[in-house]
Amino acid sequence: MPVNLPFDDEWNYGDTHTVSLPVRLQNLNYFVEATIDTGAAVSYFDSALLPDLGISDVTTGTQIALTAANGERSTGHLHALQIEILGHRLIVSAAFCPDWPQGTKNLLGMRDFFEQIRIAFEHRDRKFYYTIPTPSAATASGPPS
Repeated sequence: MPVNLPFDDEWNYGDTHTVSLPVRLQNLNYFVEATIDTGAAVSYFDSALLPDLGISDVTTGTQIALTAANGERSTGHLHALQIEILGHRLIVSAAFCPDWPQGTKNLLGMRDFFEQIRIAFEHRDRKFYYTIPTPSAATASGPPS
């Protein structure tokens, strides 16, 4: 039996094999690129962004164990951030890892991000379909503890 999921919009991601989107993080007056990563447990952003976000001490965030795609283990720190993506605002827990080199790819992972958005991929046509709740609903629910 086919499943029919309703979606509000779609995004064409071109000739690539990854879906990368412009994301504005709180306090930033510019967008950064972030890749949607169903294999990432949490969202991750480059530690080079910390000064612009007003975070002077990354260790003030909740400590979390991180494992990179290559199996390398590190300690990261979670910070609650408001993000703007596809015209919508969400609150997500984002990890920063001072041990990883600056320029490490930004990722939108399962925790918080995928709990607030419904996504389906149609890779053959390089499209993903999505529904994002209204900003007031996303803000009211906040990230889970």
